[in-house]
Amino acid sequence: MQNLIVPQPYEFVPPRFNPLIYGTLKPLLPLLLRKAYGVTSISYSGQEKLRQSLQAGHGILLAPNHSRPADPFVIAELGNACRRPVNIMSTWHIFMENRLQRYMLQRVGIFSVHRESVDRKALRCAEDILVAARHPLVMFPEAIVSRTNDHMNAFLRGSALVSRRAALRRRAVNDGQVVIHPIFIRYTFGGDVEARTSPVLAEVETRLGWQPQKHVPLRERILKSGQALLASKEIEYLGSAGSGPLSERVRQLKEVVLQPVERKWISKIRHPDTMARVKAVRMRIFPRLLENSLAQAERDELWRDIADLYFVQQLHCYPENYLATPDNERLLEIVEHYEEDLTDKVRPHFPLHAEVHVGDALPVPAERKIYPHGDPLMASLRARMEGLMAASRKARVAPEEKPNA
Repeated sequence: MQNLIVPQPYEFVPPRFNPLIYGTLKPLLPLLLRKAYGVTSISYSGQEKLRQSLQAGHGILLAPNHSRPADPFVIAELGNACRRPVNIMSTWHIFMENRLQRYMLQRVGIFSVHRESVDRKALRCAEDILVAARHPLVMFPEAIVSRTNDHMNAFLRGSALVSRRAALRRRAVNDGQVVIHPIFIRYTFGGDVEARTSPVLAEVETRLGWQPQKHVPLRERILKSGQALLASKEIEYLGSAGSGPLSERVRQLKEVVLQPVERKWISKIRHPDTMARVKAVRMRIFPRLLENSLAQAERDELWRDIADLYFVQQLHCYPENYLATPDNERLLEIVEHYEEDLTDKVRPHFPLHAEVHVGDALPVPAERKIYPHGDPLMASLRARMEGLMAASRKARVAPEEKPNA
């Protein structure tokens, strides 16, 4: 389980942008993308739309999909291409890894958000960035890395909340506007996917006590390993391996793991989405972790609950029937899923090309309303991002129709 929850009191880490440090690190960004994430090239489509918003002086929120850990750095390169650094909201735990990393992240415009609470300081900071309109603000509506380019998780409402408040403030001060640019990042793999993934699959198979299944076609090999990994977790939680369609077994296992933890911490389930339910429970658990008087047995039980929630999150990030129409990218993504779920790390796979598709500006209404049945601003944002996703998928399947980058 990745160390995403830091069991100590939260301290907001603000951005402290430093042009000198930013300028020094800027040339190193392509090297970081290549060495750490396998991204060797980036192309842009629609960046003129972002430039127009910059020229108009709008407060700009960039809302990208979040399929890979490389996404923030790819979006930073988009800012560089438009000659405007970006501010990025990022989860708190990355600031707690070491002091040097914390210092450098702040100086390039990144600030923290605490996912286990309502982080009013982070929301206010994001709002201030939009009102000032000096740098575009980057917020990932999904909030977690999906590792799937053709599927997006449910959106959290923070983007709408921040942008609406900023729009009200801008209108009151200078009649300025706030806009959201939906962005879709698609990664394409230019190498031999079987050669790259075979060593990872061999390690997975060895963990299962198998001989490496190199004689099995790649798609069947991936599915076979996935079924075995699922069966092992079913035995852990249910006592025996399940049967029937894989998607139904995953849905059942998610509920078997999640519901007991929910019942322990929440009196009434208010969210239909799995990730919203997971977050709601984690927000209840985190304050208990900070209690000094907590007995070790109780603390161990809390961490078991957190581990169960993390496992539900892992299951949730496997879309149903994702390999029904496989391509190199989907095959690679699922293998990376396996490696990350088993080891908390993913080796870079060269070469990846990132296509950054910038959508039309979505004006944010200067209003403060409560939408009990879903915010229309977030619905519109999602529809536009899904449109970008579908268009980029079509262009990938039919290269001759691909727009100019």
